[in-house]
Amino acid sequence: KTPDVAGLPTFDPGTHIVRFVITNPSGTGLFTPSLLYFVTAEGVQRGRGVLKLSTPADRAILPYGSVDFGWEAVSDDPSYIIQFYGNNADTPIFSAYTRDNSYKLPSAVVHRFFKSGTKYLWRVKGNNDREEAESTLREFGFRSK
Repeated sequence: KTPDVAGLPTFDPGTHIVRFVITNPSGTGLFTPSLLYFVTAEGVQRGRGVLKLSTPADRAILPYGSVDFGWEAVSDDPSYIIQFYGNNADTPIFSAYTRDNSYKLPSAVVHRFFKSGTKYLWRVKGNNDREEAESTLREFGFRSK
């Protein structure tokens, strides 16, 4: 059950997370979803910076399984979206949000969305209440099994 009027801070600039709490679960092992959103103050000019990727190196060939991706932090209280693309960089094949300046791509996701011997692109976008930053695209692939 949700309240008649949701008390979401849509007026307070910055990153916010809404968590869904299940108080009387009917089963075990339920995933508790959350929603991440960003509010921008009207009329505020935000700077746009370049977010520097660190690992893996451009054009790296990685083991087919869980992989760590890392980048330089975007100051205090950031939120990031990491996006993975196939042959074209128009539509991501997988995206994830994180508040850390790294993301571990789970093995289950790799096996579901990625193929060994195929090249992919990735990038990260970050923001906080004062600035936005975006990385360049970087290429990677997975070794054949």
